[in-house]
Amino acid sequence: MVNSHRSLRPRLFTLAILQALALVVLGGLTVTLATSAAAHDTIIDAEPAQDAVLDTAPSQIVLTYSAEVLDLPSAIMVTDANGEVVAEGEPTIQGQSVVLDLPSALENGAYEVLWSVISSDGHRTEDTYNFTVAASEAAGDAQTTAPAEPTSEPPSTEPTTEASTPAPAASPDADAVDADAPGGGLPIGIVLVPIAVLVLAVIAALVYRRRRQG
Repeated sequence: MVNSHRSLRPRLFTLAILQALALVVLGGLTVTLATSAAAHDTIIDAEPAQDAVLDTAPSQIVLTYSAEVLDLPSAIMVTDANGEVVAEGEPTIQGQSVVLDLPSALENGAYEVLWSVISSDGHRTEDTYNFTVAASEAAGDAQTTAPAEPTSEPPSTEPTTEASTPAPAASPDADAVDADAPGGGLPIGIVLVPIAVLVLAVIAALVYRRRRQG
């Protein structure tokens, strides 16, 4: 029995080492796969934006990524609500952006953008998003309807026969006082002040005289 236990110990030790190595390998693969997936470039801006409702049709599709995509074959395709391709081609790569010119103005409706580029880590990445064009009909009619030419009438050369009405003469100011009217030349204050002084002087003289007589 003692010998059998001794013979099992090396086997158990070997199994433990193998299990530890397997865990290390699995952990390394998980980290590698997670790092590889995180390295893929993602869209950080789009024109038109995702789920945008536009009042004017766009002239370009511009997609900006989180890093510079590789200058390798890429593709952008735009389809309408019926799945019909309305624009397709290899976009122009401008650093972190790819640009596709649209051949003509898009009609009102829903559209889907399908894109495929080579990420900066060398892997191809692709996805889709949608936007809607809802231009007003009034704006479309205003663009297609030619403006009417203004009609100008020649100025009339006939002389005017209406007599000009003379302006009424200015009436004299009601507050103005005629210089020839009696008392009009002197303010009333100048006339009353000497009379008041004279009355006070007479009263003072009478009072003084009575005090002396008393």
